[in-house]
Amino acid sequence: MAARILRAATGAIAEKGFNGTNIRDIGARGGMSSGSLYNHFASKTDILATIALRGLIALVTASERAKADAGDDPRAQLDALVAMHVGIHAAHPRESAIGNAELHNLDGASYAEVVAYRDRQERLFT
Repeated sequence: MAARILRAATGAIAEKGFNGTNIRDIGARGGMSSGSLYNHFASKTDILATIALRGLIALVTASERAKADAGDDPRAQLDALVAMHVGIHAAHPRESAIGNAELHNLDGASYAEVVAYRDRQERLFT
């Protein structure tokens, strides 16, 4: 059920933006009552945080693996990182757009966690 909620929320937020999307929109897209969403997520902001974190964790994990698999050559590492970074963003454009445009809507703790993963991704490149 949580995966269905996240898919519905991703579609709604990608199309309408976080502030233009309400819990009823997400419920309708997911084919469930809006009240049932609260059995899985505390709030719309919690759903946004989950979307952003899930994407960033996958990106960082895949990027770390790509860099390690590239060996010791810095150029090969950079090529692998760029290919992985661009590939994931191309494969998941809605999640990437949400992660880039909607983070200002997160609460302090969620924002800090997301930024920590973004910083980790940036350090891979530096």
